[in-house]
Parts: sequence; C-alpha cells; structure tokens
Amino acid sequence: MKQRTYFEQAAAIAAECSSPVRLAILEYLLKNGPTRVRSLAESTNIAESTLSNNLRRLREAEIVDVERQGKSATYSIASPSIRQVIANLFQAAGADTAAPIPEHQPAVTFARSCYDHLAGSLGVQLTRALFAKEALITDAGDVTFGPNAEKCFAYLGTGLSSLDASRKTAFLCKDWTHADSHLAGSLGAALLRGLISKGWLTPIPNSRGLELTAEGKVGLEDFIGTRLEP
Repeated sequence: MKQRTYFEQAAAIAAECSSPVRLAILEYLLKNGPTRVRSLAESTNIAESTLSNNLRRLREAEIVDVERQGKSATYSIASPSIRQVIANLFQAAGADTAAPIPEHQPAVTFARSCYDHLAGSLGVQLTRALFAKEALITDAGDVTFGPNAEKCFAYLGTGLSSLDASRKTAFLCKDWTHADSHLAGSLGAALLRGLISKGWLTPIPNSRGLELTAEGKVGLEDFIGTRLEP
C-alpha cells in the first residue's frame, strides 16, 4: 500500500471530521475515553450499523484506534495530537473548550486544561501521586477508586458524590507534552474544578494555561511530595 503524504493524511482527517455523526462519536470518545461499540451506540443514540460504518472510516483515516478482545471491540482516539485537533474544532464552533496554546510555552507544559481536566507536568505528577497514595487503582485495565480515595480527593477539594454519572468516571489520557498520562473523565473534570475552587490553580485568561498559586504550591507539594517548579 502506498504511504500517504502528510498533506493527504491531513486532508483525510479533515474530510472525516466533516460529518456531524462522526463528530458526535469523537466528542463522546474525547469526554469518556476508550468505549465499547455497544456503549457508544447507546450513549450517542446512533444505530449500530451506522456506527460501525463511521467507526470504520475513522479507523481507516487513523483518527481512532480499536482494541479487540474476542467479539468485543473498544474504540479510542488515536493520539494526543488527534485529541487536540478535535478539541480545536469544537472550540472554533463555539463549544465550551479553551483555545490552543503553542506547546513550547511554559504555562502549557507545566499546567493546562485538556478539554475539561488537568494536564501538563502538574497533571501527570498529581495522577502519579493519586496512584501512589492508593486514591486510584487499576482493576482489569480500568481506573477506579482505591481505599484512600475519599480522603485524598477531599484534600484536593473534590467531592466524590457529585460526579457526572452520564460520563465515564475515570480513565488515563495521554499527555502530549510528557511521556505519561493524566487523569480524565468526570473525576478528572471534578478534580480540576476543585483545585480552582480551592484557589490552588487560576486559569490564565485567553489560554488553556493554569497558574499555580502560592497556596496551591504549598498544598500540592505536600500532597505530591516533591518541589513544583512552574
């Protein structure tokens, strides 16, 4: 098979993202992470036959990946750069997503919002700490609550009883500025809201960057167990 040039690949991505049905699929995967076909059909109200055809097109354009276990197929967005493209499309259309910032800016690499959750070095380090403290654990490949979840998330200003039940609770999102992952899902969104409500993080106007406040630096350094250098 002839390898596509990057012009051809970019055109293929743009073409497949021109369909409202495929954008609905991508928005769901953006918010909820890896999802099985049946759950995707039920959540988006797209018939499975229509869904399968559109997932095939997205897969052929290298926009989504599929993992098969027996008869079960789980789909996810193919890469952090594709996630960014999709988020930018929704932002350009007026959706409540923040505008992109160049990768080299320190505010982006240290702390930023990724759709609606915390990303960057701070997001990665905080996610590692949540696993180390057994606030989060993995169970059969899924991220779920550990024995210390309530105590740890309360410290971070996040109540576990008010999570958005319509979304996947937690999954790991690949961070495009670090070779690791940060916490996403309804729990990741609640965590970011909690840190902002506590005054530990402050959104930087007209950007996705987040500023770590003096109080937040003390509180998060104590939780993570290392010095934080924005």
